[in-house]
Amino acid sequence: MQILSQLIYSPNINAILRGILKSIPNLPKKLRLNPSGVLPVSLKNGRKMELRTNQTCYVTTFVYWEGSSAYEFTDIFQDLFPKIKCFLDVGSNIGYYTIMAGKCNPKLEIHAFDPSPGPFSYLQENIALNGISNAKAHQLALSDEDGRFSFHIAWNREFPWLKYNSLGGSGHLSHVRENPTLHTVEVEALRLDSFVNREGLKSIDLIKLDVEEAEHLVLAGGSESIRKFRPIIVCEVFSTEMLHKIREQILSQEYLAFRFDESDRKLHKENLTGNSSVKQIENFFFVPEEKTGLLSNHFS
Repeated sequence: MQILSQLIYSPNINAILRGILKSIPNLPKKLRLNPSGVLPVSLKNGRKMELRTNQTCYVTTFVYWEGSSAYEFTDIFQDLFPKIKCFLDVGSNIGYYTIMAGKCNPKLEIHAFDPSPGPFSYLQENIALNGISNAKAHQLALSDEDGRFSFHIAWNREFPWLKYNSLGGSGHLSHVRENPTLHTVEVEALRLDSFVNREGLKSIDLIKLDVEEAEHLVLAGGSESIRKFRPIIVCEVFSTEMLHKIREQILSQEYLAFRFDESDRKLHKENLTGNSSVKQIENFFFVPEEKTGLLSNHFS
């Protein structure tokens, strides 16, 4: 079976098989084949990008079968990138939003962060593959303290021959969520404020956070930078407890909260209180009052 699987996921054969399967109307989802190799991705306004990937990456599998506009807030970001000067892609994985940002705005200052060896390797490859000269890749975690920490990496038992077989984006700092069954590596971590000082950043306009339940730690480590630069902050919220931590951290600074609705792909204003809750993982946009105009076309 391993030999057959290796054959199916060799890039050239994989592309042929995917093309055949995609031509079949109403193909059951269980028969969809995950992409491996270099995947062309079409964006708005005729823009295109390419992503080197393998079959363990959820992002490229979703984008291939559903289209880029159906993935998270792709269309919102494509409208936003040309309007801003500095973007931090925290938890960048293989670089989907980083590459898109570079394609949408060649003058945009982009910093992409991923401490996990596999995603970081693909991130570097994709920046080079697309000729994105305005993006810098950083193999480090952002957290609430500087230092070196244990980082858990999932291991995909289905594809043991792959050098990097965990591009699903589920890696996380061990002190956020302990899981002794996962592979563990040591990674460098910095507070966002420390990074800003190190790099001499003059502005931050947009921060995208996807760091597997450590979002509130990133915000805590960047409190000075957030007060100074007042970026739009987009993050996953995993629980009601996390929602309240984030609410305490940034909503007191004249930020407004918007919940991203997957059904209509719009931003819905939320008046967060101590009784607000989330029932599943949801994406929120936290927006300074003076910057709501940047997103006005996407409010419900």
